[in-house]
Amino acid sequence: MNSAEHPQEKYADYIVPDPLPHVESRYPVAPGREYRVIAGVSMGGFVAVLLSFHHPETFAFATGHRPALDVPTRAFSVKRMGQWLDHRSIFGPSNGPVQASEDPYTLAKTLDPAVAPYVFFTCGDREGLLPANQKFSRELKDRHFVYEFHIVENAGHDWRQWNEQVPAMMQALSSRVR
Repeated sequence: MNSAEHPQEKYADYIVPDPLPHVESRYPVAPGREYRVIAGVSMGGFVAVLLSFHHPETFAFATGHRPALDVPTRAFSVKRMGQWLDHRSIFGPSNGPVQASEDPYTLAKTLDPAVAPYVFFTCGDREGLLPANQKFSRELKDRHFVYEFHIVENAGHDWRQWNEQVPAMMQALSSRVR
């Protein structure tokens, strides 16, 4: 993500839009939104969903496996003080403008579902991110987004869940992206 406290750290800008023209001019890929997918796992899954909502004109499909969707608004925890401090440097103060602009729940309330990418996301039934992902699924459903949410049985925040969901993700991808 682009950092609220460190303006020189513009990591989201390294993903969108800067590299797209370069990639499309140098490699044999089809240009255009209808061919573009963004994917990630855990924090990368959060970023994939978030960037697809920030740039719906850029991506036709977004997938997040075990996405940490609650990261911008995650409450302070003594056990994870270092992580919380890192998140504050990225998202700024709690209830601040950067935090709100990088919150997928807020974006889901404001993005027009008709222009949104297809969202495919998964979460294990034994992981702490499940409530955040269920909340996001409810928001997408209430707003009539086109999406899939899969809860993986007997799975935690691990690679087994990702590996088991790749075929379903690829099937959804092949039916949605040309």
